[in-house]
Amino acid sequence: MHITYNLQKLEEALYDFYRVTGVSITYYGVDFKPLKQKATQPARYCSLIGTTARGASACSRSTNGLLRLCEKKREPVRHVCSAGLVDIAVPLLYAGNILGYLMLGQIRREEAFPAAAATLELDQAELRARYNELPCHDEETITSIMHIAVMLTKYILLENMIRPRANNAAEAVAAFVEAHLSEQLTARRIARHVHLSESGIYKAIHTAFGCTLGEFITARRLERSLPLLRESGLSVEEIATAVGFSSAAYYSRCFKRQKGLSPLQYRKAPQE
Repeated sequence: MHITYNLQKLEEALYDFYRVTGVSITYYGVDFKPLKQKATQPARYCSLIGTTARGASACSRSTNGLLRLCEKKREPVRHVCSAGLVDIAVPLLYAGNILGYLMLGQIRREEAFPAAAATLELDQAELRARYNELPCHDEETITSIMHIAVMLTKYILLENMIRPRANNAAEAVAAFVEAHLSEQLTARRIARHVHLSESGIYKAIHTAFGCTLGEFITARRLERSLPLLRESGLSVEEIATAVGFSSAAYYSRCFKRQKGLSPLQYRKAPQE
């Protein structure tokens, strides 16, 4: 998928977030590579750890692991990194596809010095001093920071800071799919309404979103089902029907394959 950026506006938005929250934030592309930006500087604690080969390698593995989990779940995820700090990854979703990720990090949660950091071959007094420079956030504050980051992704997309390169054919197909998700959708039916050949539809979707038409439709239906699971009292069967799946069993299989848990498990899980 070809993506265009308004780098100046994106940098400004990320820097505003950093300046207000004090939390490091970086945009990563779908290839898990960070976008060069002026926005934030690593904490002195993390910079010191990064001077060792072991520390730099652990940091890189931690970031990639979190991004891959975010790619799989297609929703905000978090973990505690090898240095004992909280990292958060938030996907930027457009028409059911991930355009990139916001990585938030270097968030101190614990008062105590992390045991893992104490094993590094560094001046422990200096490392502890730099750790103590970091503000300590409680769980409620960390959750609020993540919620604000989710709102930031919506603002970034709304202001066209990150967009797939214009593809009128794909946009026409996506708009029709979005308007008729609860109905039976086939390439033949879509072609009749958007005035493209079936092969043209397949090519347009693959070029714009990097997936098949069926994968695109399924992703949009799953995305549509999330707020229904969280915010409505509808049964899984009712939700499956409402978003266009042929059966609750098929919906559950698709959901578990993408999210790693069943619709009911997702509904009962605490929201981050």
